[in-house]
Amino acid sequence: MTFPIRLILLISTVLLVSCGQNSAVDEKKVEQIIGDGKDYQDIIRNPVSAEGIDDTVNIGRAVFSEKIFDFGEVKEGKIITHDFVFTNGGAKPLLLHDATSTCGCTIPEIDKTPISPGSESKIHVRFDTKGKEGYQEKPVTVLTNGYPSKYVVIVKGKVIK
Repeated sequence: MTFPIRLILLISTVLLVSCGQNSAVDEKKVEQIIGDGKDYQDIIRNPVSAEGIDDTVNIGRAVFSEKIFDFGEVKEGKIITHDFVFTNGGAKPLLLHDATSTCGCTIPEIDKTPISPGSESKIHVRFDTKGKEGYQEKPVTVLTNGYPSKYVVIVKGKVIK
């Protein structure tokens, strides 16, 4: 056998052997997402697949009392805090995976424990107006195991120097 053929066979063998080792990595990713060491895999569901939307009834769903908080006019330097309250209006427990904002001046905090159907929870948002001026609109994106899986809440208002 010539050298290039041996090289191709060696590379193919390495790739085939390494492909079967993904299951342990996936379990570690699930543990990292949850973070508290408890096993919530039985309640994590995704109704959306490559074939389309399967089931949006038997899943968790966040129902917000408000998605936009207008803090009005404030002087620059004030810290605005607000709790976006919601209820799990779905049939299964709801998990909040992550909450992110578009800038470091807005910090969301979430509880990562399952929210039972009918139970209430909140997303605490802190907006620091230091160095800001004029109209401000700060979106916070929240990712869940429910449907829809992504929600956006907004803190907005006017900052005066």
